[in-house]
Amino acid sequence: GNRISDVVKSCLRKVEANIRIVGIVDPDERGARSRLAECDQKDVVFYGNLKEMVSKAKLDALAIGTRCNLHTPYAIEAAKYDLPLFLEKPVAISMEQAMALERAFEKSRCRVVVSFPLRVSPLCTLARQYIEKGAVGSPEHIQAVNYVPYGTCYFDEAYRNYQITQGLFLQKATHDFDYMSYLMGDNIVRVAAMYARGRVFGGKKRAGLVCSQCDETDTCPESPQNRKRNLSGGILSDHPCVFSVDCGSPQTG
Repeated sequence: GNRISDVVKSCLRKVEANIRIVGIVDPDERGARSRLAECDQKDVVFYGNLKEMVSKAKLDALAIGTRCNLHTPYAIEAAKYDLPLFLEKPVAISMEQAMALERAFEKSRCRVVVSFPLRVSPLCTLARQYIEKGAVGSPEHIQAVNYVPYGTCYFDEAYRNYQITQGLFLQKATHDFDYMSYLMGDNIVRVAAMYARGRVFGGKKRAGLVCSQCDETDTCPESPQNRKRNLSGGILSDHPCVFSVDCGSPQTG
């Protein structure tokens, strides 16, 4: 998929230029092949499932970058093979998935790296160094602010489908929990959260509505034309209504 393709091109090959993709499990072979680098086009083989790929290809490692709801099933299977694994986050989208994943890896020798790059960002590593050197004494409270310039994608793209992604909170808070735990040098044991819906996005517009079918595009701040005019970001072409009843939520998802 797009995500793992970007990871290989922008991250892994910067560390090891000679890395090669030799096996892929993806129902969209044409799309996956179009994203391959020239050096991988000749030797790559597409397989019907993970078991077949592991048994037939000579693999040094695995990378999982499916849709979020499939991270757990594939990771559980990968745990059987004891190959080093790069696993996209969130590793699970429900407590049931999380517990199943934990059970699968209890006796596995599979070494896993989860995609949490913010803990190794320059700002976070510098803060960690200060804490380790005792520059701030014993930290008792930490506040994290993680702003991104693409927040609307969680409401006007596929991320709005809570059955697959569980939405903005799970997608972004997993990063926050990870680097906060890293900074404090301890595990998070209890979480309290407050949730409000409809203050920004969500509403009563009909399900399935897109901008091109709406008669309020002149005044809607999230229409493509007004996003362009206001330089407010987000999709600048036709997109699902962010004020519709099917703008996902924990209740509807």
